[in-house]
Amino acid sequence: LIIGVDCLSRYLDLTDKSSAVLFGDGAGAVVLQGTNDDTGISYSKTAADGTKEDLIKGDPHKRTICMNGRAVYELCMKILPEFVEEEVKNAGLSLESIDHFIFHQANRRMIEALAKRLHLTEQKVFTNIAYYGNTSAASIPIALYGLRQTGTLQKGNTVALIGFGAGFSWGINILKWH
Repeated sequence: LIIGVDCLSRYLDLTDKSSAVLFGDGAGAVVLQGTNDDTGISYSKTAADGTKEDLIKGDPHKRTICMNGRAVYELCMKILPEFVEEEVKNAGLSLESIDHFIFHQANRRMIEALAKRLHLTEQKVFTNIAYYGNTSAASIPIALYGLRQTGTLQKGNTVALIGFGAGFSWGINILKWH
């Protein structure tokens, strides 16, 4: 059982319009089960750059979160396309062989730009940020559920889950849907 939960509204400075409007509260869970076939997580890779910790940080005294959205966007655009291409290749796959990509639902414009740089069709990239906002740790499980609800996620599909966030950290999981 993998659970992602964030109640960020408790930590937002509502007068900080550059950060407060970007986040939503959410919870998502995924149940993973071992099988005797080739379904499940087939590849996983994480990375981090602690020197970028100031881009997304909390103030423990004020109990608030603030983010330099432009700098996060630029860093993601610099790091993620190459990271995704390299790790998909390291998994023995091609971008074309992946049926669905679910990026952390941080920013629709960013997801669209990442898809464009990776030459991914709109049909392969699922988004639901318009409905929930950036639910942080919950965004990928919520999006995976949303993709399943559309009926387009089928048994045997290969799915890439790509996340990034505070720290500054990023990662990918590739799985075969059962």
